[in-house]
Amino acid sequence: MKRFYKTFSAIASLALLATGFMACSHDDGETIYVKPNVTVTPAIIVSGFTTNTLAASATEELVAILSGTDSLEVAWKSEGEAATATPDAENAKKCTVTASATETGTFKVWAENSEGTIKSNVITYYVGTDAPEPEHELGEEVLITTANTTVSLGEDKSSTVGGSITLTATLNEVVTEKVTYKWYKDNTEISGATEKTYTVTVTEGESTYKVEVTGSESNVSIEGTVKITGKAEISGKIEAVFADSKCSNDFFTVKGSYKADASATSDGTTYTGCLKLESSAGTVEFTITKTMTLTLVVGSGGPSIKIAKDGGTAEKVTGTASVITKSLDAGSYKLSKADSKQLFYISLE
Repeated sequence: MKRFYKTFSAIASLALLATGFMACSHDDGETIYVKPNVTVTPAIIVSGFTTNTLAASATEELVAILSGTDSLEVAWKSEGEAATATPDAENAKKCTVTASATETGTFKVWAENSEGTIKSNVITYYVGTDAPEPEHELGEEVLITTANTTVSLGEDKSSTVGGSITLTATLNEVVTEKVTYKWYKDNTEISGATEKTYTVTVTEGESTYKVEVTGSESNVSIEGTVKITGKAEISGKIEAVFADSKCSNDFFTVKGSYKADASATSDGTTYTGCLKLESSAGTVEFTITKTMTLTLVVGSGGPSIKIAKDGGTAEKVTGTASVITKSLDAGSYKLSKADSKQLFYISLE
């Protein structure tokens, strides 16, 4: 049992404290843990850094991963002048860390609710290239493994030719070893593409992009792929209906199921067949390179739909009767369910 406790890392010790254990000194100097009848906030694990080294004046995103209670506030603190923290305006669990020009320093994050506060271990950021290799106190659990670790580039995408799509390599679990990135287009390595993100300039037709992520210690490589389809820009009005259980225009990327016998009438025109807008399915995606007006004919439920631009937070847009209109700037958009349960017609002009 003594040997078991001694193998706990600083983070694991923090996890014990976070679940209510108290540290006590045994007669032989060993630290043991007992659990009093109190409840405190969950443990904090910090992720987001691909390495423990920041170049001078570099920035990188830090994320606090909290286990347990959701009703938490996250605080960020830098110590000294080596790094400064700028909390994300929309998500308190995210923070951008900016390194100074020369100094190395430490960082902490803590969570707080009505039952108490729990702090993370000290996180050290090294400025420059002479940083020591990171200490992986949790051992193999934080290394890339082909059995457990995957990398995703998201769903397949489409855009008009000449548009830009930024791809981000996202791991499904926290990995603390240093990793490297290589990007490929149709199995040909892209020169100079060695960052976590890669911005594609869309060309006509379908191309497959791949990222290869390799762990510096595990020497394990994993791959993620995505297909991007470039479509020639259509002049004039772009329209689609959903008769015959399909979308009539492949300019739009549609996912979901259809209802063939549903109908709706707007401005004297009757539309038969719709895309079902459901909480778990029923989306329309498209990319435009100029400002256009979106028009939708919807049914079954209040006339509203959610519109997200460039992967951002979805905005609920409400129309009148069965028609929704919205002016859209250039960008990539995703439509999904708000109150309306059926989509009969879509146009851009």
